[in-house]
Amino acid sequence: MAESIRVSLYDGRDLVPRPDQFAGLLNYRWLARSPATLTAIRVTLVYVVVTTLGATLLAAWPALSCSTPRSEAGRSSAPR
Repeated sequence: MAESIRVSLYDGRDLVPRPDQFAGLLNYRWLARSPATLTAIRVTLVYVVVTTLGATLLAAWPALSCSTPRSEAGRSSAPR
């Protein structure tokens, strides 16, 4: 992870940092101003919310349909 941070501070297109092309925080400034960054964050948030809700509802539906209320749990279904 430390190496990734170090590489991000240099200008390079092939992920090989070159000591003579130190960019500092310019890469991060470019990233913050890029419209693609906002789009990527928006898509990620929509994906997380939709998949989380979908998985929760998909799992809750059979779980709730199989459960019995506590008041009926001790009763026998056989006639007396």
